Amino acid sequence: MPSKTSADRSKRLHVNRRCYPCHQCNRCFGTAEARSQHQRDSPVHNNPGAQTIPLNPMLTPAQHLAPRAAAKQLEPTLATPPPTATPLCYRGNEYTSLRPSLHNPLYALLLAHCLTPSRLALEKYPLPSPTTPSPPPAKPPSSSTSTTTTLPKPRAIVLDCEMAGTGPSRAREEVIVLSAIDFFTGATLLHTLVCPARPVTDWRTAITGVTARAMAAAVARGEALAGREAAVAALWTVVDSETVVVGHALWHDLRALGVSCARVVDSAVLTAQAAGVVAEGERVRQPAGLQKLCRELVGLEIREGGRGKHDSLEDVLATREVVLWCLRHPEELGAWAAENWGDKGKGLDRKGGTGRGQGGRWGRGRNVYGNGSDDDDGDEVLLWEDVVDWDMWPKSPPDWSD
Repeated sequence: MPSKTSADRSKRLHVNRRCYPCHQCNRCFGTAEARSQHQRDSPVHNNPGAQTIPLNPMLTPAQHLAPRAAAKQLEPTLATPPPTATPLCYRGNEYTSLRPSLHNPLYALLLAHCLTPSRLALEKYPLPSPTTPSPPPAKPPSSSTSTTTTLPKPRAIVLDCEMAGTGPSRAREEVIVLSAIDFFTGATLLHTLVCPARPVTDWRTAITGVTARAMAAAVARGEALAGREAAVAALWTVVDSETVVVGHALWHDLRALGVSCARVVDSAVLTAQAAGVVAEGERVRQPAGLQKLCRELVGLEIREGGRGKHDSLEDVLATREVVLWCLRHPEELGAWAAENWGDKGKGLDRKGGTGRGQGGRWGRGRNVYGNGSDDDDGDEVLLWEDVVDWDMWPKSPPDWSD
């Protein structure tokens, strides 16, 4: 029987229930019948002139974003989910919806957990240089007398890319999918294919789900960005020098994009540092994979339990969920990390530490991690993956050339 402390933890986490989403309305229903009734009765579905979610949100100004504001003192209810909120659903999972009063305290916590310049260098993040572009400087809000309107950039986004291999070795990274959401609202900012400028020698379809035919069709329909430069230009429409960029093992994405960002929160580093095993001047070794973190910390099953392909939109929502949990439950994070890292700080214990974390003790829902192995997302692809853990490299093969 779980202890009172464990039960109290579970009460502070919302229950992962079955979700039947209406993607047009971004609402979640408990049964398929309830969703069908909603679709029959809702004026959004019955009125042809009603507003719908655009297929390419990148082209729609993010008018819902609030102006930046100074962070207020942390609220005592930070760890309490909102009592009522519109559910945020995707692929059968429900994600946290934050009430606006929590945005400022969480923003302060994000700033406090940004990687230092020395940590960015240790983790092989791109650093500012004449050949590595950085986000544009933040612009002050437009005055009431201004004739032009400048929409504020999000204070924090979650970013994920999928990459294909180019060149004879197939190890050169080219971005083929770019996704970003607002960290606080979960709203989709970018979700688009990117057609590489270089010839692709490995689409890594078993991981990315993208094929040459699908890319060609998207290009013909005008639904793909033209190369890395266009992807970076699109990213700069939602990011500036003050934006916190959140991601999992984000150095892969930024290196593939060829950009540097000064404000970075990395869930792979965040969870490793919680264990106290990352010494000053050392890089994180064997970071926990996103699928493992979702399963053990927040009780989410993503990628169909390891059987599905990577979905960058699912990954950004999942990364957001993990980081939210880490920020709101630092004590539980520390306890989980202590149980899941080797006692000598040699990296993640692939057998689950003491084993007590395997039953979902830290998460909000049931846990199926118990077979003594981690999430090997690409075992069916037997190229160089025989010697690399796909959960350790959750994107695609790294570029070893430098």
